Amino acid sequence: MNNSTESKKIRLFISFSSKDIPFAREIMSGLQFQNFDFWDYSDELQQIGFTEEIKPRLINEIENCDYFVALVSKNSTDSEIGKFTLFEVDYAVNKKKLHLKNRVITIELENTVKEDYKGPYSQLTGFLHHDFIWNKYLKKSIKSYISMLTGICNATGQVYIPQITPHHRLPFWEKFRDEIILFAHSNHSHKFLMNVLGEFNEFYKAENYQFAYEAISYFVASCNYLIPCYKLLYPLIVKAVTEQNLGMHFEAKKSYQAALKKDPNNANALGGIAMVGLNTGDFNLAIEYFQKAIENSEGTQKINERLNLIIAKISGQKTISIEEKIFVENLDFLDIVLDDQKETYENELIATKQDEKVISEQLKKRFSEQRIFVLSTKALLYFNEAEEFSLHGNTNDSKKTYKKAFDIYNNEIKEDNLPNAVTVFYYYLTSRYLDYENPGQILENAIQRFGKNSKAYMVLLHEFLAEHYLADNNLYKCISIYEKNLIDKNPKRKMLVNYARALKKTGNTKFKEICISVLNKGSAGNPETFEDYYWNGFANYLIGNIERANYDFDRSQNYDLYYSEVE
Repeated sequence: MNNSTESKKIRLFISFSSKDIPFAREIMSGLQFQNFDFWDYSDELQQIGFTEEIKPRLINEIENCDYFVALVSKNSTDSEIGKFTLFEVDYAVNKKKLHLKNRVITIELENTVKEDYKGPYSQLTGFLHHDFIWNKYLKKSIKSYISMLTGICNATGQVYIPQITPHHRLPFWEKFRDEIILFAHSNHSHKFLMNVLGEFNEFYKAENYQFAYEAISYFVASCNYLIPCYKLLYPLIVKAVTEQNLGMHFEAKKSYQAALKKDPNNANALGGIAMVGLNTGDFNLAIEYFQKAIENSEGTQKINERLNLIIAKISGQKTISIEEKIFVENLDFLDIVLDDQKETYENELIATKQDEKVISEQLKKRFSEQRIFVLSTKALLYFNEAEEFSLHGNTNDSKKTYKKAFDIYNNEIKEDNLPNAVTVFYYYLTSRYLDYENPGQILENAIQRFGKNSKAYMVLLHEFLAEHYLADNNLYKCISIYEKNLIDKNPKRKMLVNYARALKKTGNTKFKEICISVLNKGSAGNPETFEDYYWNGFANYLIGNIERANYDFDRSQNYDLYYSEVE
C-alpha cells in the first residue's frame, strides 16, 4: 500500500470519550494527512448529542471500518463517562471480533494503567497499543505523537509520510515535501528517517528551533551515512534556515553552500546566503547574492528578493536607483498576493458571497507577513530619503519624511510585528531622529521578543543597543553589552572599535590593546572595503596615530564623518 491519493483510503473508526476531544482531534489531524478516512463525530456532538438514537449510526460506522482505533483513558473506560465508548468497544470486540482479525489498535493517554482496562476493554490489553503523552502544560510529547502516527501507519500497511507544514519561514515547503515523498517510497530506511522528519516538522511548527535543528541535522547526517547516493537538496536548505533561526549564521552559510553544490542556481539557497549577509551586517555579501537570487527566481519570490536587495543596499549605504524607488512606492502587497492566489480569491468571493473589500481585509490578515514586508521596505525607503534631505541641509523635508517612515512603523506595522533586526533598527533610528522619548526601549523590547524563540537577530540587536548607549554616553551599559553579548562572537572591526571608544571614555587603558588587535590583522582580518579602512582609521585615531588615521580615512572614500566629529 502507499499514500497516493488515487488509492482507496483506509477507513478508521476512532472511539473516544467526549472528555478527551482535544486529544482525539490532535490524533485525527495527524492521521488526516496519511491515507486514512474517518468520521469525526466531535464536530457533531452538539447537533446529534450522545443519546440512544446515536447507536445505529455508531454500529453502521463500525461495520464499515477497516480498523477500529480505541483511545483508552480513565474517561473512556469509566462506566458513567464512557457509556458510549464502552458500547463501541463492546460491539467491535464481541460482535465483530475485530481484535481477532488484527484490526484493533489502542492508543493510551498518559496516566492510563492496566487496571483501567475495564469491561470490553479488558480484552485489548494484549493488543497493539501506542502511548500518547501530554505534559503538564497540555502540550503533546512530540516523540510519542510521531511514534503513535507511524505505528498506526505500519499496523495498517501504510507508508508514513511526515506532514511538512506550510510555514512563512519555509516558503519552499512544497518542494521540500515533494522531495521527501519521492525519497520515502524509494528506500528501505524510509521508516526510520520519516520518523525523524515528522519530529522536525512538529518542533518547527511549535517554533522549538533547537529541537527542530537537532532533528533535521540528524536526518541529514543519517542520509549521508545510510544513503550516500541520495542527493540532498531541500533538507540542506531547511537545515540552513533552522540554523539561521538559532543565530548559527556561519553554519547556515555552509549548509546553503552545500545545497548550491547540488544546484548552483537554486534561488532559495542563493537568497539564504544573502540573508546571512543581511543578518550579520555583511551587506556586500547580501547584495551580491540577492542579485543572483533575483536572476534565478520568478513571481512573488522574485519580487521579495528585489525588496531584500533594496534593503541590503540602503543598509550598506549604497545608492538606490530611481527605478527601484518607483518599484517600491508603487508596490501593493495585494497585487502580489492576488497574483499567487487569484483562483483562491475568486472562489472565496463566490463561496462566501462577500464583496471584494471584505475579502481584501481577510487577505490582509492571512498574508500579514507579506504585507508587513512591503510596508517595512517602504518605510526604509522613506528613511533613506530623509537621510538624503538631511545631508543636503533640507531640515523640514527631512523631518517630514522621517515622520512618514515612523507612521508606517508605529501605526501600520506596530512594534510587536516588526519582522527582523534591520526593521527594528530603522524604527529605532526614526524614533531617535524625531526625538521621541526612550527610543532605546524599542531595541530592548525586540531583544526580549526575538530572544524567546529565535537567536537569529540577537548579535545585531545587541550591537545596535550598545551603539545606542555609546551615543547617549551611557558607557558602562555599553561596555557590559559588548563584553556579555558581542566580543566573544567573532566581532567585526566596527564592533571592536566602538568597544574601544567606550573603554577610552571611561579611562580604561585596555582600549589601546583592542585597537592594536584590529590594526594587527587579528580577528577582524585584512581591510578590504571602504568600511574596513574607515574603522582601521578610527582605531589609529583613538591611539593617537593621526597621520595614519588620515591616510585610512582617505582610503575609505569619506565613508562616514571624520573621527573628531563623531567623538
